[in-house]
Amino acid sequence: MPSDSNITQVECDRFIETLSHFEQNQDDSCVELLINSVGANTGLGMYEKIGDVLLRQNRDVVTVALKSALSNSTESVKYRCCWWAADLDIWHLEDVIWPLRNSKNEDLKEAAEAYIKLKHENV
Repeated sequence: MPSDSNITQVECDRFIETLSHFEQNQDDSCVELLINSVGANTGLGMYEKIGDVLLRQNRDVVTVALKSALSNSTESVKYRCCWWAADLDIWHLEDVIWPLRNSKNEDLKEAAEAYIKLKHENV
């Protein structure tokens, strides 16, 4: 997804339509695509909506995709995956999130620490 400063209204509207479609129509093929669609400078409420869509998909598929993204994606995707894992109560990803506490990226480090803290409060 383009950054907030570069996304056009048409692109934004189309992305929102896509999210709405997958929120209403379970289709696990959207999971990896949506997880990896975020960037460092994107937002516009899209992250929360993606979380809503992930909640409607097969939990095992979402868990595998989050684990893969936490190991293999950009820092911005890893950051968001920490929050999605916490929001979706997927607490068995600590083994891949724990090392992210040592990231030089402060946002990622804080997200990883928040996941660990929330996990211990909820499990």
